[in-house]
Amino acid sequence: MSRSTFNRVIDSLEVIYHKSGTTLIKEGFEIKAQVRAESVLIQQVSGESFVGKDYEKLNPGEYYFIPRGAEITIRYGRGPYTDMGPDGLLTLEDQERFLQPVSLKDKIPANGCVIRYVDFSMLIHNAISIFLLLGIPAFKIERNDSINDVLKRMLIEEDTSQLGKNMILGAYGKELSILISRLFFDRPEFKSKVEKLDYLLDRRLINIINYVQENLGGELTNSKISAVAFVSKDYVGQFFKAMTQLNLQDYIEQRRLEKAYQMLRSSNDNIQEIAQRLGFKDPAYFSRRFKKHFNVVAKDVRRSDPTIL
Repeated sequence: MSRSTFNRVIDSLEVIYHKSGTTLIKEGFEIKAQVRAESVLIQQVSGESFVGKDYEKLNPGEYYFIPRGAEITIRYGRGPYTDMGPDGLLTLEDQERFLQPVSLKDKIPANGCVIRYVDFSMLIHNAISIFLLLGIPAFKIERNDSINDVLKRMLIEEDTSQLGKNMILGAYGKELSILISRLFFDRPEFKSKVEKLDYLLDRRLINIINYVQENLGGELTNSKISAVAFVSKDYVGQFFKAMTQLNLQDYIEQRRLEKAYQMLRSSNDNIQEIAQRLGFKDPAYFSRRFKKHFNVVAKDVRRSDPTIL
């Protein structure tokens, strides 16, 4: 893929900022084989953590980028480590036991394990996760002044209540996403994965994605979708899979589940009403699919503010 083509893909990105912060690890713990629903960038500020199946040491100033859909294993702080499995710290009790939020005004302990993080999503055409599509694994990033500058500005803004705070954080999130995109674009080991992005500029695919996104609560049959893509109804499913490696109806369900997750985080609407509004006629089926997709039950999305760890 040429740099100019990659620029066109970057121009189509929608970046959704979720949150950022600084955390002191009070007690060592480990997460194994977790798959995240959102992307997270972690910076080791002090102390040490160990990342990946080989437990590579993450030194102060270094980063670990965990793309959405990537399976991760990580040890925070010093052992002995409590194994939290793939779920991580789901309950408030676990979060209070292992984590202590650190503000910009607090003095960072020299010997303690302190990390900074930012949690965000990167969507192509406001629909497809670029990292999930490419299958980019979690990877380590060496010290990087540009990323460090954006992260610091983000944390300063997060700590304020100024007018336009969300807009500024969103802009910082996009800047950070572009810097990370440059890194994986230039890595030789990701070249074959990046080349998959060429087809995402196909107008027929864009029409399908936009139509699905705008009609998540409606009837999304192959017949209706084929009409906007100018592809026959007998071929539209094959076309979509050839372009994205995803089954069309599976993709539609995925988008509905992700929209449900966003609505659960941002509204007080009844869970069953949200499910029905997004085309899930059977609440039990919705619950099963939600748990399978996000590894958390829908009601727990609201019970607490899920930690990124």
